[in-house]
Amino acid sequence: MSNTAQFSLLLLIYFCIVQHARAVDEDKCVRSFLNDAGDLNPDRFQGYWYARYSFLPNRPGFRAMDTQSIYVYIPESRLWHIAAGLSIVDGLCYRRVVNVTVDSPGTRLFKEFTYFHHVVASDYDNYAVVLFCWGVNFAGKCEYGDIQTIVLTRSPRDLRSSNVWSKVTADVSDCADPSQLTDVLQENICACRNPDDFTLGLGNTCPDRLTDG
Repeated sequence: MSNTAQFSLLLLIYFCIVQHARAVDEDKCVRSFLNDAGDLNPDRFQGYWYARYSFLPNRPGFRAMDTQSIYVYIPESRLWHIAAGLSIVDGLCYRRVVNVTVDSPGTRLFKEFTYFHHVVASDYDNYAVVLFCWGVNFAGKCEYGDIQTIVLTRSPRDLRSSNVWSKVTADVSDCADPSQLTDVLQENICACRNPDDFTLGLGNTCPDRLTDG
């Protein structure tokens, strides 16, 4: 390959990298934690979700397994019960339940100490884009490198070929290049104590098995 051709190829690669970088608005991503739309429908959002795609700036390519969550909303107290499960060792699941009080029924931003959890977008039936920040500083700001983008789905199936994928990619683009989303592998149910039993005083809310539909 000639020097001219090599230089042209390098320019093309650089241009592609810059284009991808421009797709992520780091400042807008950080400021999103200050802009709560206040229009989340808690009745439609609650229920079982699978973490299906993920991006963490400080650990690009990081791949999680068996990460799910259950959301139950208590209207009288504006309280969310959130059970999150994560596989840490083969056959073993770590499970954590948190109770978060929100300002109003439509609040999209959940706060617990130094942890922020922001529901950026959701069609309720198929997907939700959620930003997690674990390193909130004393001023209440989250640095871009600490913001993890998670795409939650109602079932573990891949959405890339579905008619909602274009909406998903548009909703993650402020904080993540959609091409850098990594798949979260789903093999077990980790958000539940038992495969078919999870109750928070409201009855059974956990699926009894994984399905691809």
